Amino acid sequence: MSRRFWLTGLTLAALSCSGMFSGTAEACPSCKNANATDNRLPLAYQASILFMLGVPTVIVSVFGVMLYRLNKAQVRAMEAFENGDVWQGQSEPTT
Repeated sequence: MSRRFWLTGLTLAALSCSGMFSGTAEACPSCKNANATDNRLPLAYQASILFMLGVPTVIVSVFGVMLYRLNKAQVRAMEAFENGDVWQGQSEPTT
């Protein structure tokens, strides 16, 4: 356990320090020139980045809510079955 803890800590420290020695990121020449000449282009890039971040978040949230509701319905159905209540769609419980 202790060895695993130290290896994890050493790996995290190495990854954290690796960012200190990296250089700055440069845009390609045509993107750099386009950003320098057009005032609205950086806003377009910003909007597209926000869109790319927002869409996956919405998709994951929708699936999460759907799974939560499905699980909630399943729990209610199991409780109804255990109590001997009538299931949806059945007029009388079968024996």
